[in-house]
Amino acid sequence: MATVKEFMQIKEEYAEAKKTVDQADGAINELMKQLKEDFDCDSLQEAEQLSIRIKKLGRLKGIKFDRALKQFRKDYPQMDIED
Repeated sequence: MATVKEFMQIKEEYAEAKKTVDQADGAINELMKQLKEDFDCDSLQEAEQLSIRIKKLGRLKGIKFDRALKQFRKDYPQMDIED
């Protein structure tokens, strides 16, 4: 059976762990609030899907830019634009 000293130590460790959990919960709530305000996402899943769409859009824009630059260089070789 645990002694009073051991019980008090366990009680103190529990209080510290609960404090850490409460701080983490508060941080998560703040981040979720920020996701909602900045990106209108109600969950991490929505934020992940938005991130995927943004990355795809960025790749598409990059491809379109590369094509346009290639065409520009072809049409205007005298401009000699560097990457």
